[in-house]
Amino acid sequence: MTQYVWASDITDHANFGWYEPWYGFDVPEAERRARSGRVASRNRLAMPLENSDFPAETLATRGTPKGGRHLVICENRNVLVSEAMATVLSGFDLGDGALIRSQVVKRNKDRRSTRSLGFHLYYWKYGNWKKTLRPEHSNKVAPFENPAKGITLAHEIWTAERTKLEPDDLAFDKACLEGPDVWVERGLNLDLFLSDRLVKALKKEGLAGRLNLLRCRVVA
Repeated sequence: MTQYVWASDITDHANFGWYEPWYGFDVPEAERRARSGRVASRNRLAMPLENSDFPAETLATRGTPKGGRHLVICENRNVLVSEAMATVLSGFDLGDGALIRSQVVKRNKDRRSTRSLGFHLYYWKYGNWKKTLRPEHSNKVAPFENPAKGITLAHEIWTAERTKLEPDDLAFDKACLEGPDVWVERGLNLDLFLSDRLVKALKKEGLAGRLNLLRCRVVA
């Protein structure tokens, strides 16, 4: 029986929302932006991060639906999920990943204080990477061509245009079935990967819609 994993185009523009990671009024704006950018950049590559790197508060900057959405991308492509989604994710092997609770707040009219909007979201720390792509069994992938001569890449990098991929175009080694249920595939320019069992659980709860999932084959 064929086994599958799922690629997620999580940073699709439809998922963007008006939130900013918030470190308090004592942190200058330039520093705040730089800090949230550093966290997001490291997270996208599943590089080590402490849970404390993520802010305990998140600023809603424009009209925000009460309770937020189940998944939203905020400033610098940090990823926030709802409590319902965090609950499902927490029931699976997240490895070095985590879900960090953050209270949603809004500036008061005096611009020098904030108030709670009465709900919280969770920053999704990916935390794990695997390198299991089988390019020889995949369709529509190409090796990354570095135009700078003399630069040696640390590992193979493959590119795929997400909008052109169809189900089962991508193939992965069975090693992808081992370890955490959430990971970044090292050397492939797609956002995130999830195990089949996790995707089934999210679909059962009606929480998979914003993940923009693409089915991928597992080969021997």
